[in-house]
Order: sequence, then C-alpha cells, then structure tokens
Amino acid sequence: PLGVKNLLSFSSTEKATYLRVVRTPQGPTLTLRLQSYALVADVARRAAKPVSLSERDMRTSPLVVLSNFAVADSPKAKLIATLLQGIFPPLNVATTTLEQCKRVVLFHHSGGDSEDAAGGTIELRHYAIGVRSVGVSRRVRRVAERRALPSLGGAADIADFVLNKPAAALGDDYASESEGGDEGEHARVRDDRAAVRLREIGPRLTMTVLKLQEGVNDGAVLYHAHVAKSKQEVRQLKAALAQKEKEKAARREQQQRNVERKRERRRAERRRQGLPSDSEGDDDDDDDDDDDDDDDDD
Repeated sequence: PLGVKNLLSFSSTEKATYLRVVRTPQGPTLTLRLQSYALVADVARRAAKPVSLSERDMRTSPLVVLSNFAVADSPKAKLIATLLQGIFPPLNVATTTLEQCKRVVLFHHSGGDSEDAAGGTIELRHYAIGVRSVGVSRRVRRVAERRALPSLGGAADIADFVLNKPAAALGDDYASESEGGDEGEHARVRDDRAAVRLREIGPRLTMTVLKLQEGVNDGAVLYHAHVAKSKQEVRQLKAALAQKEKEKAARREQQQRNVERKRERRRAERRRQGLPSDSEGDDDDDDDDDDDDDDDDD
C-alpha cells in the first residue's frame, strides 16, 4: 500500500553486525554479515580532494554496477545480483543524459566457491561522477564553465589569458596551466567529448553472504554459509514447507466458511425479528471481529 519494495534493516549482536535486504511482498531475503565499513566522513578525511554532492544529486538514481556476479553462471548469485540491483530505482537509458548521472554504486562479488557461487564476499563502493570537457586548456575550460572568471586587469585582452601570459599580470591563481588540475588523470579525447572521473564519496562496506531465503524472512533456505544440506534434506524441507502452506490454505478456507455461516445465521435472525436488511454493514464489522477470534484460535 505504501509503495515500499525494499526493506534494509541492520541488527547487531555481541558477535557481529548484520544487514538484511528484503524484497517485498514475496521475497527473497538476503542476510549479510558486515566485516568492515567506512563512513562518508572517514572516506572524506582520507581523500586528497574531498567531494560532496548536493541533496538534489543524492536524490537522483545512481548507476548500479554489478561486478563478478555471473562468473560461475550460478542462479543463486544472479538472484542476489538482481536483489541488490532492485534496491535503487531503474534508469531509463533512452531518456537519461550524461548530466543526470551523478553517482555510481558498485557491488563487487568475490570468494564464492566452485560448488556454490552464491557465497563469498560482497563489497560496496559509492562514487561521485565528475565530467570535464577535454581537448582545451584549463584556462579556457574555466572560462567556458564559468566557475571562476579571471581578473584581466593586467592583460590587454582575453588572448593574453588564453595564451598563458606570465602570472605577474594575471595573478597567482592562474600561474600554472597544470597546477591543481585533474586533466592528467583523464584521457585526452577530441571531437567535443567529455572525460569522466569517479571519486569515492562513501560509505564503504565489506560484507559476507550469510543466508538467502525465498520468502520474506521465511521460506526455503536457498543458501546458508554455515549449514550444508544434502539433496534429500532439501527435498524433505521443500515437502514440509509445501505441506505447511497447504494446511494454512485449508485453515483460511475453513475460516471463510465459518464467517459465511455466521453471516447467514445473523441474516436469518434479522428476518425472524423483522429487522431491516440495510444494517448488514454492522455485521461485517462483527464478522471481522469473529475472523480475528478464529485466527487467535488457530
């Protein structure tokens, strides 16, 4: 009803901290054990040039990159990848422009054994996307992007600034063409293309896959890091779950029959007493209470 498709919950015990990712309303449920983490502030303190995004940029959906999830062609690993990808709203590739792409979220999977690639470690990284025009000098780019217009009081015209006139006339902020610039880290691309650079902004998580279940905190266990079941045990477990669902459906049908029987008995009582039939709405409320009582009895 609220439009919530994913639930993320953290829990902590004396041994470890856990993250549970739930896809509503029918699952699956993924339980991860946190091995290490770094907050946004921790990443910023270690960065040479910290990057911060605006609230508007954080509200846009990021590009989700899934790395090494299909290496063993495991259906369970693909299910985990789909679950993690579904945490974020999808992007329409046909209408999304480069200017709208502000962030990248990377999930990297490693360490899964050959028999069951669903296990192993999942690393989360969060990056900000920086786009710069290339093929032009740093001075021209600053003027074109209008970030900080230079003072041309000591120059005859704009050509003195573009042609790198000595800093004595233009000021210390524009003394060097490469000082403090980032173009050295980009490939120079011509023809009006842009260079893209990723800068980590955090948080950073390293997690171990603990358990994967079919339903919402319930259902068949598809994978467990510490419990290994034989094929026969898996078949027995599935049969027991199927029997449980069958019994639950039978109880619901019995409750529905009980409700209908009580409604019919009350209608007959009203007809016998000559009461109007438009008061049946009150019966529905009473029947709801009776239904709750039946649930309690079960």
